[in-house]
Amino acid sequence: MLRHEQGQGAAARFDWRAAAYDLHVPMMTELFAQLAQPNRLRALALEPMLDWAADALNRVDAATIRATLPPTSTCKTAARAAFPCCCATPPPCWGKRRRVPTCPPPPAPICRPWGWTPRTPLVRKIEWRGLSIQVRAALIKEHGPRDKNPGPQRAARRAEQANSREELAKRFETEQARAPKERSALRKTLAERHRAERQQLSTELRHERAAGIAENKVLGLGPQNAISQWAFEAPKRREALQKQKRQAGERRELTQKIPRTQVWRAWLE
Repeated sequence: MLRHEQGQGAAARFDWRAAAYDLHVPMMTELFAQLAQPNRLRALALEPMLDWAADALNRVDAATIRATLPPTSTCKTAARAAFPCCCATPPPCWGKRRRVPTCPPPPAPICRPWGWTPRTPLVRKIEWRGLSIQVRAALIKEHGPRDKNPGPQRAARRAEQANSREELAKRFETEQARAPKERSALRKTLAERHRAERQQLSTELRHERAAGIAENKVLGLGPQNAISQWAFEAPKRREALQKQKRQAGERRELTQKIPRTQVWRAWLE
């Protein structure tokens, strides 16, 4: 560690700035060397450590400037302490000779190689989350899924669950292979019964039409009145039988009972 003298006859004080550089610069050099490696996952893992080291070094710079400035130092003294590389002339904003305020001047930025700049905390969080997902996927691909609680009971339980899933899958495949044939047979039977009901209704309507014409003929009336009344009632009865009520409802019930296609999740539910 380095030490220096402040003023003539003053006691030797510990140089915190030199100590900080002795501690952080080798570590940052090693981190930059690791970042230069072709392994991108390792580089992304080391970048948050590099941000922490740079922030710590900036804080040490600010603390060093605050500790080394005497209470009566002028702006030129502060400029020499804050900017040792250009201490001949202070910055333009410190042109007036006045006492240094309570807050010290901002520390000089650290020159990082390759144009590296720290990222915002949100960007670091997003990158670190993506890195953790990539590392976890790589570990699972290389070593397989991690078993948190290996043991005979867990192995037996997992084997039983696997057998149950296999039995359910076989049953699902069997039912799916049998469903189209069963649906076709039920649909054919239902269509034949509906067709017979419609034929029976047509026969009844035909007899009612003939009976109405005969009744009007007995009363001495023409057939137009009976035919018009039959033409008004017959479509309503056909529609009530075919669409609005029984036959359409039976077809919907058949579709709900045996759907055309069914997925695994719906079948399990």
